[in-house]
Amino acid sequence: MTGVVDGSRNDTSTAGAGSLSLEFSILSRLVGDPVYERVARRAVSSLWAKRNNVTGLLGLFVVRNLFLFMAEKFVD
Repeated sequence: MTGVVDGSRNDTSTAGAGSLSLEFSILSRLVGDPVYERVARRAVSSLWAKRNNVTGLLGLFVVRNLFLFMAEKFVD
């Protein structure tokens, strides 16, 4: 995977997706280009589609490459 430093963490907080979505939406409106908001919404839709079937909730962390939601941090 390009752009990822070898040995770096494999998990990230799902809250970060919401924060980035807001930032990219504002960027789109500031520069007058809807592409940033469109892509951010697509990412949020992907996360939403992976929520728990029973509870409807997202996990606290998502593991990149595996697209797994975890309640606790992922350890390789």
